[in-house]
Amino acid sequence: MTSQALPALDPKEKSSYRDQICHFFIDSIESGSLSAGTRMPPSRELADRLGVSRDTVVRAYEELKRLAFIESDSTRGYRVSTRKISRPREAPPETRSANLSAYGRKILSRLDSSPLISDFAQLNYGGPPLDLLPVKRWRNCLKTAADKIGSFDHHPELLGKPELRKEIAAYLHRNKQISARGENVVIFTSTISATNLLCRILMNAGDCLAIEDPGFGGIKDIAALQNLEIFSVPVDEEGLIVDELRKAPEPVKLVYITPGKQEPTGAVLSLERRKALLSWASENDAWIIEDDFDGFFDYGKSKLPAVAGIATMNRNDRVIYLSTFWRLLYPLTGLGFCLLPDSLKAVVEQGKIEVEAVAESATQIALTMLLEDGYLEKYTRRLKAHYLDRRNRCIENIRTLFGQDLELKGGGSGTQLNLKSARYSQEELFAAANNSGLPLISTAGYYLSEKPDGSFNLDFSIMSEVEIDKKCREFFKSLNP
Repeated sequence: MTSQALPALDPKEKSSYRDQICHFFIDSIESGSLSAGTRMPPSRELADRLGVSRDTVVRAYEELKRLAFIESDSTRGYRVSTRKISRPREAPPETRSANLSAYGRKILSRLDSSPLISDFAQLNYGGPPLDLLPVKRWRNCLKTAADKIGSFDHHPELLGKPELRKEIAAYLHRNKQISARGENVVIFTSTISATNLLCRILMNAGDCLAIEDPGFGGIKDIAALQNLEIFSVPVDEEGLIVDELRKAPEPVKLVYITPGKQEPTGAVLSLERRKALLSWASENDAWIIEDDFDGFFDYGKSKLPAVAGIATMNRNDRVIYLSTFWRLLYPLTGLGFCLLPDSLKAVVEQGKIEVEAVAESATQIALTMLLEDGYLEKYTRRLKAHYLDRRNRCIENIRTLFGQDLELKGGGSGTQLNLKSARYSQEELFAAANNSGLPLISTAGYYLSEKPDGSFNLDFSIMSEVEIDKKCREFFKSLNP
């Protein structure tokens, strides 16, 4: 491809660079300028020539592939699709955003740094494998709730059904070493809406929010949309480096952490750092949001108490605990909840109606039933046993096939392994994963600092052991033809 045939990226355009690249190639393919089978420029080369990050080009290519305009394999890289494409064109982003508010345009402007939904379809969007879901039990619970609906007080409870909040508090005491009362639990339809509300309640525009780097992308989007200043804190094998908080150029008002399983590294915040973080928060009058989104599955080591659990034992009221049932039960339910200190209960109750509606009663009643008879914990143990077998099989295959060519990290908890490679390029790894069906997701979107090349997360939970053996072998053969 000559320089004359490159996309002309315009920073003044309202559409992202990723979208501009996509639209250029779609136009070129539909006009016949690029014929079927034409080789696409290597992602690294195109990124260098356009002056953008390689991740932007890779994400554009993956979107073009999802739309079937291009295809890839392990030996030829990306090429224009040989399949005939016939579909209506979407209106370009600049047309769709013409009449949007400043807030709406800001949302569109973040498309380039947001993960594609299609990236997570093969991972069931972070939920458990569909064949392991307790569908029959859930159906029975919903039927029971429907049959008894007349005997329940169906007045909408803004903070959630009292019986569910009580059961969650008992669950936290049994499983997370957190002394909690049901009155301090608030039910949300998702932890994203809970985090959004908490940031709005606790922080003003321009206040400083500390987050893990790398870390969960959703909090970065919330910070951007609320005009918060971000202070990124590096992560090592013990999790967030607490001492780095003292280097912030301005006072940090809130710290957002994922101590049970840091994403994408898989690091678990050590007990020493949990205590140090609490001391720092007390000294600096700062809040802590502890997001335990993936804290159900830990392998091998003794489970550490939640930061909120240590806080309650030491009468520290600076921690807000978040979790969700998404990892266990999606798509049956994705309900989340937060555990609040007494000082925040009244303001959260008043503010909650501004960010979401009341969660459906039948879903809350069904979830209460799963909790009150211990079924959810039994189900979680079964799920964890499946995941442990799949994790071990995946580690065994990767180490046997690749030796030192792929570095493995983060297998102590959660459902993913972190893979890094100095031998294979990101494009080669993507192509091999697509060819073999191995669920590999780039970690680039988790970083605020310099993004590492060839760093991926591999989700072992959604593959059977037979599938793991087969896909790992095909992945290896694709990279070593």
